[in-house]
Amino acid sequence: MSFRLIAIRPLEGCIDKFLKNLEIGKIYPLYSEYEYAFENGDPKAELLSIAPKASSVPSDFYDINNLSINISAIVGKNGSGKSSILELFFWAINNFATNFLYESQEKQKTHSITANLKQVEGIFVEFYFTALDEILNEDHDGNKRKDKEGLIIEKTNYYKIKIGSAIEKKPNYEAYRMEDGEFRLLTEKDAFGLKDLFYTEVVNYSHYAYNSKELDFWIDGLFHKNDSYQTPLVLNPMRTEGNFDINRENDLLRQRLLANILRPSAKDGSADFRNFGDNLKADHLLFSLKDKKQYVEYGYDKNTDKPHTIHLRIFELLELEDKLVEELVRYYLKDSTALVNTERPYYQEVRSYILYKIVSISEKYKEYNDYFPYFKKADRQLLLKSKGKISDAKNIEKIIFDIGKNFDYKFLKNLADDTSHITFKLKQSLNYLINGTIDYPLDEPVTIEGLSNKIFALKSGRKLIELLPPPIFKVDIILKSLRGDDKKDIFMERLSSGEKQLIYSVSSILYHLSNLNSVSENKVQYRYINLVLEEIELYFHPEYQKKYVDYLRTSIGRLGLDKIKAINIILATHSPFILSDIPKQNILYLDINKESGFSKPLDYKKMKSFGANISDLLADSFFITDGLVGDFAKIKIQEALSWLHKEGKIIKDMKSEPRNLKRFSSRAGEQKYYKQIIELVDEPLVKQKLRSMYLAFVTDDQRAKEEEIARLEEAITKLKKDKDA
Repeated sequence: MSFRLIAIRPLEGCIDKFLKNLEIGKIYPLYSEYEYAFENGDPKAELLSIAPKASSVPSDFYDINNLSINISAIVGKNGSGKSSILELFFWAINNFATNFLYESQEKQKTHSITANLKQVEGIFVEFYFTALDEILNEDHDGNKRKDKEGLIIEKTNYYKIKIGSAIEKKPNYEAYRMEDGEFRLLTEKDAFGLKDLFYTEVVNYSHYAYNSKELDFWIDGLFHKNDSYQTPLVLNPMRTEGNFDINRENDLLRQRLLANILRPSAKDGSADFRNFGDNLKADHLLFSLKDKKQYVEYGYDKNTDKPHTIHLRIFELLELEDKLVEELVRYYLKDSTALVNTERPYYQEVRSYILYKIVSISEKYKEYNDYFPYFKKADRQLLLKSKGKISDAKNIEKIIFDIGKNFDYKFLKNLADDTSHITFKLKQSLNYLINGTIDYPLDEPVTIEGLSNKIFALKSGRKLIELLPPPIFKVDIILKSLRGDDKKDIFMERLSSGEKQLIYSVSSILYHLSNLNSVSENKVQYRYINLVLEEIELYFHPEYQKKYVDYLRTSIGRLGLDKIKAINIILATHSPFILSDIPKQNILYLDINKESGFSKPLDYKKMKSFGANISDLLADSFFITDGLVGDFAKIKIQEALSWLHKEGKIIKDMKSEPRNLKRFSSRAGEQKYYKQIIELVDEPLVKQKLRSMYLAFVTDDQRAKEEEIARLEEAITKLKKDKDA
């Protein structure tokens, strides 16, 4: 089983704001086949031990290419507690991580967290997980230990992490490990730290998730950050006051996809980032030149109803065009003598983009806003000069000299040292100028294999994403089909939105896993990864929901991860298509206790999931309590039925007076309307019953009777043919 997040349990003292409808002391199990022993047998008391039951699910059920993978799911109707359980777990990890913040000389910066995390008060919770004992399970050469019969020897450790036990001082957690059948508190001697935990990557594209205006400011420290994967929890995508920029997110996803496919593929095929499912493979790239950047937009001008602009000609006016680029390269390379080859193809375009990015970053990002007024002032002087408002040549020269002289080069150093997503594109442009061996011919196919080899031959020590083609180019990823003889080019951008979402979202997960696998040794190296994927059915057609689990698992298996020991995946979903790939033993089914109002786990034994027919899953009352027909359709069918009953009652009442019955006729408009509704119904038994009632009660619709006779004659003819066949 290797690594699992087994269960989460709210504790006494946790405030209602975080509990919501969760019950204090209740264990919410993500894997059901475990037994729990409590103090004095009281399920609300201290948990003394966890023991696995005889498992119905093989321990290596989801394993692939020597990588241990476990998958569980949380399912329930809206309001049943899915999000509450996960959020409580996230806040617990946040509070745990605050014990390892870098604080001046107290800790070494390389082994602590530099993110801006805030402790959340009122969180009292414990969670349980299991991980293999790496010391006992591997020999000195890193090979798995085996018994005399050649079977792998596994020693599993069980951990209980209690958050909030000493909220006023650090540490604010207690860590327990199972020893001799019972949890024992770990002391300072065998202290539990970051390296002993696991890294949690959360993905949720719902527009209503993780809003700092609702959950408070401390959540901001958990969004995707570039801290060398040290903070043990990250939320994706990046949000500002609850909103995420879909254009920025799509751009990042494309960048990560490009970074993935440019990674070298293993010769034995164990690590291949270029295959998408079993049908498509990234084959080559096409480059075309984007329009040259000329200005930066900001703010809004009420007079013109347009954004304000800063024209990039200010750098020409200040005679800083080449100088700023050269200084930025020197800061980036940490080489004060470095020179820039101004004869490099597309140098003018790359230079314009670098200058554009310098101004744009100073306007967009809070940490650089202090530098933006400089560019506004320079642009103002350019405007005055262009309008002839400054006629004195000496005055112009003095103004230009003063502005140029006052440029703060510390800004460039800060940009060069910035390792976040803010400077990725800037550094791609710098690397293009620095690495003169890689060119990008326009409108000619460039093989991915060839470009990958050139990039990795540089051995620059830079992040791969910083070595991607500079953003002056539009890059089209061209796919080839792996099936049949159809070898025509398939443009990635022309795939459906669902296909792109599947490829982009999984590629982003692979990107982070690959980076986690290569964290340097002087940092915390997480060997266990916990992926939490919420609302994953968003944007997916049922066909892609059905494929998702296998596609994700197979894609992870191609990474060739050698440092990461195991991965646990939690899927929070409403989709029966996804649940049919997960055994019911690995699913937390949630409902609301009608008496107490608390969220409660249901008995998994009564459920169906793995390999179950999708129609059966949908028909299960757990998902839908009153059938599978849409409410609007039910209303219309009921209307038709009520009208037919009314017609039937009138006819019955008139049977005693045949002359009245002969004269009775319902309104023609009503007949036509309800006849149309009956013919729209596609459920055959319901349709046939409604038709029969219509013919019985609407006695004057001769055309309907003739149509029914023709339909029945056609059915009889078909039956005779089938009989004689």
